[in-house]
Amino acid sequence: MNRREKSVFGNEVLTTPAICTVAILLLLAGWIETRTKKIPNWLSLLGLTSGIVLAALDQLFLTHACGLLLGFVIGVAFFISGFAGGGAAKLMMAVGAIIGPAAPIASGAVSLLILGYFYSVQKLKVPVEIQHKGKATRRNTIDGSLVLTIGKVVGIVLLLKPWK
Repeated sequence: MNRREKSVFGNEVLTTPAICTVAILLLLAGWIETRTKKIPNWLSLLGLTSGIVLAALDQLFLTHACGLLLGFVIGVAFFISGFAGGGAAKLMMAVGAIIGPAAPIASGAVSLLILGYFYSVQKLKVPVEIQHKGKATRRNTIDGSLVLTIGKVVGIVLLLKPWK
């Protein structure tokens, strides 16, 4: 990063630990969710605590609070629409608290693009009903929380522009 470019954080020294924290949170969330189909509350709480500690270290309380609030609004919107579970919404708040308001916006936009693509592809396919233990389940469905986690990763990478 050039010295003339402004960092996401008030102190450039905090950039690498914050990005590593988010990367670990998202990797853990993706791994746990693929195994259990849930994102545990302790993981989101760990992210929120990291965001509060980072806000205390870099003295940008308003930036981190706005990120938390935007993460809450976007996460709840995905939850209410049925695309993601509550754990993914809480994880969006944690990412916003750590990185700031740009992260939930970029993550939400990328997640909407990914969800829109999968939705349009699924509309072209005829869903197959499978009978399993007396219940009809659908094949060709996507997991919105996992897509939201992937959207967070891609959105953050686009924000940080590591190729520069």
